[in-house]
Amino acid sequence: LRPSDWTVRLPTAALDELRRAAARLRAAPLPTFLLDPADFALDACRAAMAEVRRVTQTGPMFAVLDRLPLDEFGRDEAIQLYWLLSSLLARPVAQKLDGQMFFDVRDTGAKLSPGSGIRPTVTNVDLRFHNDNSYNETPPEYVCLLCLHPAKEGGVSQVVSVRTVHNALREQFPELLPRLYKPFWYDRHAEHQPGEPTTFAAPMFERAPDGSVRARRSEEHTSELQSP
Repeated sequence: LRPSDWTVRLPTAALDELRRAAARLRAAPLPTFLLDPADFALDACRAAMAEVRRVTQTGPMFAVLDRLPLDEFGRDEAIQLYWLLSSLLARPVAQKLDGQMFFDVRDTGAKLSPGSGIRPTVTNVDLRFHNDNSYNETPPEYVCLLCLHPAKEGGVSQVVSVRTVHNALREQFPELLPRLYKPFWYDRHAEHQPGEPTTFAAPMFERAPDGSVRARRSEEHTSELQSP
């Protein structure tokens, strides 16, 4: 893979559209969650996000959108533009059971412990490969990140190809793959209503209706479930 395989650049026309959207919101503020891309002239942005969709669905399956000129916008303005761009990709959904739509990824000094409801993303632990919300019934189709303040050190992002791992297992350890199509227990990480089960069972690999492979991975919250 080369950077050009996953990088989608925001052209000048798209950046100008975003600047005009920000100026309009300064003149007539609206809550972020009321913002609808259909209410703004965002044709160039729509084309850029269509390319993001293509790269994430048929290319490397991850994309870097390069980039919002954050030196021109305040934090809240950047988040609103991020919301508009993300909404051109897919409908945003809640991050947590309480309906929280945005989640700040930063070290708060919190300590990770099972069942606490504390996410690794607010600690300084090294996150292993995982799918977001893999420990509940409906993981999101896309995960979008907006980097407002790069870390002084660390903070290296990595991705792994589910399809490559699956096919390597099939070729090298075919006797192990069937087990990964059977359920494992997942700690629901306190994302459930009172009285609901605190765990969730699902396989690590499953086939989508179109025949593609989907994965569910969260090592910190997973244990083996024996089944006949």
